[in-house]
Amino acid sequence: DGAVPEDPVLTASLVAYLSAVTLTEPAYAVRGGVTSSAQRDHSVWFHGAADLSDWLLYEQSSPSSADTLA
Repeated sequence: DGAVPEDPVLTASLVAYLSAVTLTEPAYAVRGGVTSSAQRDHSVWFHGAADLSDWLLYEQSSPSSADTLA
């Protein structure tokens, strides 16, 4: 059913994973999409515990993309 246990470490791990797995989508959307990519650097700041039992707003943008870096 998609339920996530109320474990703060697991929740933080899932949020970090979700942020990484879709990280390159905004940059590649303007290029018509890419089937694979690699990430060199990725940071996540947690200002509080995430509640995955409700909606989670996740916003991404890529203000620059040049020389295969975005």
